[in-house]
Amino acid sequence: EPTLDELRAALDATYGSDFGARAPTRLARFSDVSRQAAAYRAGRVLLAGDAAHVHPPQGGQGLNLGVQDAVNLGWKLALVAQGTAGDALLDTYHDERHPVGARVLDLTSAQVALATPDERHAALRATVAELLAMDEPRRRLAAQLAGLDVRYDLGDAHPLLGRRMPDVDLTLADGTTVRAFELLHDARPVLVHSEGNGDSSALSMLMMAQLLPRLAVDIAPPAPADLRALFAAPVADVRLEIGFGGGEHLVAEAQAHPETGFIGCEPYVNGMAKILAQIETHDIHNIRLVAGDAAELLAWAPAGSLARIDLIHPDPWPKRRHWKRRFVQHATLAAMARVLAPGGEFRFVCDIDDYVAWTLAHLLRAPHFTWLAERAADWRQPWPGYTMTRYGRKATREGRRATYLRFRREGEAKRGA
Repeated sequence: EPTLDELRAALDATYGSDFGARAPTRLARFSDVSRQAAAYRAGRVLLAGDAAHVHPPQGGQGLNLGVQDAVNLGWKLALVAQGTAGDALLDTYHDERHPVGARVLDLTSAQVALATPDERHAALRATVAELLAMDEPRRRLAAQLAGLDVRYDLGDAHPLLGRRMPDVDLTLADGTTVRAFELLHDARPVLVHSEGNGDSSALSMLMMAQLLPRLAVDIAPPAPADLRALFAAPVADVRLEIGFGGGEHLVAEAQAHPETGFIGCEPYVNGMAKILAQIETHDIHNIRLVAGDAAELLAWAPAGSLARIDLIHPDPWPKRRHWKRRFVQHATLAAMARVLAPGGEFRFVCDIDDYVAWTLAHLLRAPHFTWLAERAADWRQPWPGYTMTRYGRKATREGRRATYLRFRREGEAKRGA
């Protein structure tokens, strides 16, 4: 076991101070050894936790990993022991959990490398720190560290198949609505079952399983040189709506402009289910969907590929400490300027005065955007053909007045910007 003097010496060598360490309750030594059992099951022998995998302690990921091993294996063992399920069910424990363990070993090994005390790794740490200052990389890494992004390979029948259940609204048989996570408060298994032709939840699940895969844009491979190639029928240009919510505005625009291709980006399952229902009902063919982060979509799209970008009633993040989460930031404006064609427009609608002022301040400093307002009515009244969303109607009921901003993407940077 290590001694207190060894700990003090290591702290001093690494940080230039031993921080006054004294009277430790317990000292233990860890190494960067990484090992994983080749198989989690051999007949009647099943491995979980440290018996299945050993890795460095960075991030405290071993606790989540071991608990999830136990949960995955526990119910399967119970069913097999009771005779409810066949012995082959136990093989799925290895199939599902072994890849998760292997990824944790890779992630902890990467964290060990980042902690290496030399100039090259210091440069690497600085680069990673810059990436983690952005929302999407930070969210992705946090989900990996917490084990919340695990997806078991159970096929593609439904976008949520094999994933963690999201906290969606569920309508019960008696008509009441609850959040999914409310059903988990008793810490017991929950089966959510939808049946019947009139069940809207079942219909939404069916469309998520069958319609969404046909309309989803895969932004993992490189983008096509021309985004018009994403649409089956020829389109003149392509527009993007970021965070379409219930989809009212996006659907209305697509119906009013059948010659234009529309991409809608929305991270929430409820919004995706709502727009799929509208697309199916109205037989719309010029909408493609991205179920994810708009920043990733903007980074993926080719330069000059969009004619317009709409941001309608975005989350205002009203607390000052959350302003960095607002979508309108200098980085996102630069990304939009890259993908908008010269003469293209960015349109913004919001009923929160502080966010309107924030957006104006950012856009007026942006080198490639010009505010198109010439008179007060230009921002006080919606542009012709605008479709009010449920958020807009709610704001009106509550006495808040929306502001409508239009900005043109210039071919050259403005002077003095």
